[in-house]
Amino acid sequence: MEIMSERAQLFGGGSPNSQGISSASQLLLRERSAIGASHAAIDSVLSTAQGARESMQEQNSLMAAISSKLQNVTRQFPAINQVVGAVQKRKGRDQVIIAFVISLCLFFMFRYLFL
Repeated sequence: MEIMSERAQLFGGGSPNSQGISSASQLLLRERSAIGASHAAIDSVLSTAQGARESMQEQNSLMAAISSKLQNVTRQFPAINQVVGAVQKRKGRDQVIIAFVISLCLFFMFRYLFL
């Protein structure tokens, strides 16, 4: 009871308006509607998050199925695995060459600028 009276004092006097509702009651009703709107917004966000979670789970299962199929294919055809290995090896070598050329260019650029 004390809490209600303190809340009424905080929200203003008890003078009723034309509808017979005090300003404290109006403020409490407004607060209640704001809390209801917050709950509705939270429910909307949670439903969106749940939908995103379900979508991610579906994608995860799809990727797992694709991965297992690719592993089966590479087991059946070892030549494919050798080709993929060769491509990765060449790609790694090309990356090392590009990194060396870029570092060499940067070295000469800094040498030219500061010396």
